[in-house]
Amino acid sequence: MSRIGVEIEGIKQLSNALKRFDPEVGKELKLALKSCADFLISKARPEVPTLTGAAARSLKSRAIKDQVKVAAGGRSAPYYAWLDFGGKVGRNKSVVRPFLKRGRYLYPTMDRNQDAFNKILVKALRDATRKSGLGEVK
Repeated sequence: MSRIGVEIEGIKQLSNALKRFDPEVGKELKLALKSCADFLISKARPEVPTLTGAAARSLKSRAIKDQVKVAAGGRSAPYYAWLDFGGKVGRNKSVVRPFLKRGRYLYPTMDRNQDAFNKILVKALRDATRKSGLGEVK
């Protein structure tokens, strides 16, 4: 299963601070981070080749506490990593797709949409802090 991540410096501290004000705000933070991953998926999905559509449908966001990840592949499309990053597969490794360290879909989509992603992330974090009663965060 392929994963892509964005690390936010201080997110654990922010999460802990918000939970001290309101234990329910952890859910708000989780939803805020999930909205960022969903944005990335919505941009990457059209880039993924579709024979059956299983690979594109396999892109999912996974949110746990103060982390969110984009997962791809799994049982429905176990070939996703090869599709995105390339390599050799098949009998005697006879099917070759050029290997790209940054992949073809998720990372390039993230690179192309970095500014929009950052805006969504900042807005989502501001909304979560506002709902917790902390007020505006700049």
